[in-house]
Amino acid sequence: MSSLGLERDMFYRLKWAALLVAVFALTIAGAYRWPISSAYVASEFGRQLTHSVGLELRGPARAYLSILPLPSIQIVDLELRGKNGVPVISAPNAKAQLAIAPLFLGRLKFSTAKLRRPTVLIDLDHAPFAEDSALGQALDKGGSVGDAATLGVLRFEGGLLHIVSAKNEVDTLIEDVDGELNWPRVADPLRLELQATWRDAPVKVSARLANPAAYLSGGGSSAAVDLASPLASLKLDGALKPDDGGFFEGGVSAEVASVSALAKVLGKGPLRFPSDGRVALAGKIAAKLRMATLSDMQLDAFTQKFDGALALARTPAGWSLSGSLAADTLNLDDIVAATPVIFDGNGEWSAEPLSLGPIALALDLRTSVGRATWGGRTILQEAALSFMTHDGGATATLSEATAYKGMLKGEISVTPDAHGVKMHASASLANADVGAFIADLGSTAYSGQGGAELSLQSSGDSPAALAKSLSGDASIKLGAGVIEGLSFEEALRRSERRSINPITDMRTGRTVFNEAEARATIEKGEAHVRTAAMIGPGVLVTMKGGADLVARALATQFIATRADQHGAPDLVGPQINVTISGPWLRPIIKTDTGA
Repeated sequence: MSSLGLERDMFYRLKWAALLVAVFALTIAGAYRWPISSAYVASEFGRQLTHSVGLELRGPARAYLSILPLPSIQIVDLELRGKNGVPVISAPNAKAQLAIAPLFLGRLKFSTAKLRRPTVLIDLDHAPFAEDSALGQALDKGGSVGDAATLGVLRFEGGLLHIVSAKNEVDTLIEDVDGELNWPRVADPLRLELQATWRDAPVKVSARLANPAAYLSGGGSSAAVDLASPLASLKLDGALKPDDGGFFEGGVSAEVASVSALAKVLGKGPLRFPSDGRVALAGKIAAKLRMATLSDMQLDAFTQKFDGALALARTPAGWSLSGSLAADTLNLDDIVAATPVIFDGNGEWSAEPLSLGPIALALDLRTSVGRATWGGRTILQEAALSFMTHDGGATATLSEATAYKGMLKGEISVTPDAHGVKMHASASLANADVGAFIADLGSTAYSGQGGAELSLQSSGDSPAALAKSLSGDASIKLGAGVIEGLSFEEALRRSERRSINPITDMRTGRTVFNEAEARATIEKGEAHVRTAAMIGPGVLVTMKGGADLVARALATQFIATRADQHGAPDLVGPQINVTISGPWLRPIIKTDTGA
C-alpha cells in the first residue's frame, strides 16, 4: 500500500475514533447528574403545580438535571402544601421527567413524576387544591375546565398513605404503596393503579374515571373501581352523577372470604356470631359518602342464599343497616352452633361469662323464609322474621311461621345491664301437630294437636346465672289425643286387685284423652305447677309439684283417678300416685295405689 493510502486510512480511523469519543463524552455528559439551581426548579415546577392543582412546592433542598436517556430532574426533599399550608405530599427523593419541547425554550415542564418513599395525606373533609387552579375551578360546580390544563402521570414507590376524616372518624394508614395515577390533563380520563398493604393485608386497587372534568364541573361520568385482597374484594361499575355527596349508581359485587379474618383486619375482636365463613353479594348500588342502597341484590352468606334490598347509612349515632331479605331455604345448623354454650362438659349450666360487647352497627332487617331446617328436619315454613339492634341490645322477632302445621310466634331480646345481660323471651304455638313434634324428638308414643305459651325474663353474666334468676309463666293446652304404650285406665283396674308395677302394668295399651292443660310459674329458677290436668273417658290425671331448673331436678306427682265417660272423677274409686323425683336425666319413679 502506498504512503498516500496509509495516510488516508489513518485519517478515517482517527475520524471515527474522534466521533466515538465525542459520542461517548456526550453520553457521559447526558447521563451525568448535573447540579441545577433548586430555586429555579422550584420556580418552574411551582408555576405548573400552582396553575394545574393549586399546590405549593416547598424546597427542594437539591436538584440535579440528567439529559439521557430522557431529560429528567432528580429532586431531594420534596414537599407539596395545600391551600391552607398543610403538607399534602412529602418525599425524600423524586424524579420528574421533562417535556422535550419546552426544554428547548429554556423552560422546565414535567410530564411524569415518580415519588420514592412519599408520605401522602388525604383529608376527606377538605380539598387541598387552591380555588383559582384548574382543578380548583373544576371542583367549583359550574366552573369551566380548559383542555390545556395539564397534570401528568404520578408514580409512587414505597409510599405511605394517610387517610383522615374528622367528620366520619376515619384515621388510617396504608403502607408500601406502589402504583400510578395517570391523569395527563384535567379533561382527560383518570386511571389509578395501586398495590399496597393495609393492616398487614395486601391490597390491589384499580380505578377509572372516564370524564373527571365533566363530573367535577357538575356533570356525570362513567366510573369503575376494582379492589382485591386475599380477605375481600369489591367491584363497582357504573357512573358518578352530580350530587353534593358524590353520587354513584351502577353494579356492585363484593366478596369476603373470612368474616373473622376481615373483622381482625378492621380492628374488631373475635366474633362469636355470626359464624365464620364466606359472604358474597351482587346487585345494583346507589351510594353517597354517608349512605348506600343495594337493590336487586343476591346475597350468599355462610352457605345461605338470599334475595332482597339493603340500605347502609351513617347517622350521628353511628352506622345503620336496614332492609329486607328473602330465602327459599334457611339452614339453622351453623347459626345454632354459633350461639353461646349453655351446658358445660359435665352437663351442668355453663359458668362461662356472657357479654354482648359494643354493637357498632344498628340493624333493622326483615327476612322471609320459605323453609327453615335444623338437623336435617324442616321445623319452620313460611316464616317472617326480623332482627334489630338498639340501645346496645338486640331483638329477634318471629312474626309468624308455620311449625308442625300450627302457627308459631316469638321474640327474644337481650340487653346489657349491671349484672351482664338482661333477657326477655316470649313464644306462642297454636293448633300444632304436637305428635309430630314429639316424634322429631325421638318418640312416636303420642298423637294429637295443641299449643303452648311462655314468657320468660332473666339477667346474669353466664348461663348458670341466667338459670338462677329465671322467672316467668308457661302454659300448654292439648286437644284430643292418644298416648300409646301408657294406659292409666288399665293400671287403675289392676290396682284394685294388687299393687302395680309402673314399668309393667302401665306400659301396655293406650290412654285416650279429650283435653289436657297445664300452667306453671317460674320464680328464681324454680318452676311450680299451678294447675295441670288430663281428662279423658274413664280417667282423670292431675299433676302437682315442680322442678328446680338450677339443679336440673324434678319433684312432681301424678295422680290418676277413675272417671266417667265425661271425665268426672270417681271420688271413691281407685287412685294411682306416681312420684317422679331426682335429676331430670335420671329420675326416680315410684307409685302407690289407694281408694
